[in-house]
Amino acid sequence: MYKREYSQKIAEVLRTHFEDTLKFVAFDEDVGVFQFTMDMPGRISYVRYLVSIQKKSFSTTVFFPVCPYPMEKAKTATLAELVCRINNDVPEGKFCLNIENGGQITFEMQCDCGGDQDLVEKCCARVYDYALRACYFGGYLWREC
Repeated sequence: MYKREYSQKIAEVLRTHFEDTLKFVAFDEDVGVFQFTMDMPGRISYVRYLVSIQKKSFSTTVFFPVCPYPMEKAKTATLAELVCRINNDVPEGKFCLNIENGGQITFEMQCDCGGDQDLVEKCCARVYDYALRACYFGGYLWREC
């Protein structure tokens, strides 16, 4: 079994944060990865989160399934423009469009926090704020897919 070194301190802060806000969170202690899914209203029925902990930071990837594949070229261009516009307004992290993987958008953000509890919680809040704000903003336009 593959094992990876990660910060136990960051893992505990995240575990406490997630247990206070979510019903179910899976944690793989061998590699230091949290996984959970949040149900969403509207066209995007759910988003899936992967939170990977490193020695002094953690990275979050949020997966938004948006459109079935294959997609018409006009719709692909519209969705690509939406992702570019959203990235323009997000001060940290980035959104990526992956049409070939079932029409999915991912949001990735790295938080360098050094294990400080306040910084970990602030990073968590920023990740969710950016991802969910974009999801709701984009959800209106993605109905066309």
